[in-house]
Amino acid sequence: MEPTLPEPTLREPTMRVAMLRGPGRVDVCDVAAPAPGPDEVVCEVDFCGICGSDLHLVLEGWARPGTWQGHEWVGRVAAVGENVTAWRPGDAVVGGPSERCGRCVMCRAGRPALCEERDAPGQTATTGAFATRIVVRATELLALPAGLDRRRGARRAARGCAARSDPGRRGGG
Repeated sequence: MEPTLPEPTLREPTMRVAMLRGPGRVDVCDVAAPAPGPDEVVCEVDFCGICGSDLHLVLEGWARPGTWQGHEWVGRVAAVGENVTAWRPGDAVVGGPSERCGRCVMCRAGRPALCEERDAPGQTATTGAFATRIVVRATELLALPAGLDRRRGARRAARGCAARSDPGRRGGG
C-alpha cells in the first residue's frame, strides 16, 4: 500500500519526483513541496547519482511503492528551519550521512552506517533526492568544497560520506 502523500493544490508550491510505483516502474509526478521543520533544511537538488543501493531499491522492489530514492546528491540550500544556524539559503551542499544514535550495538562497535535507529532508505515517502527538492536534518549536510564541480560532487558523495561517517577509516574525520 502506497503512503498517503499530500495532494498539491493550485496555490501551494510543488516539486517533481521520480516516484516508485512497483519493482522497476517509476513515474515522474508532482507532489507538494516540503517545508522545513525547526531543525531541517530544504535543498534544491542539482544532481543526484544512482548507486547500487538505488538499483536494488527500485528494480528489485526493496522500497515501498509511493517513495522516491536517491541519496548521493548535491544542491543548494533553499530554506532553513527556525533552529538552523549552520546553513543559509544559497549554500552549496552535499547530502551527508544519516544521523546515527551513537548508543546501539552497531554504533558502539564503530559501524555507524549500520545504526539500528537510522531511517531505512526507501521506507519513508520523502527521503530521496530523485526530486527537485529534498528536506533533510541540518546535521545531515556537508558543505560542497569550494571549486568542486557540482556534477563531480554528486559522483563523489558516497565515497566522501562513507569516509566522513566512519572516523576510523582513511580520510574520515
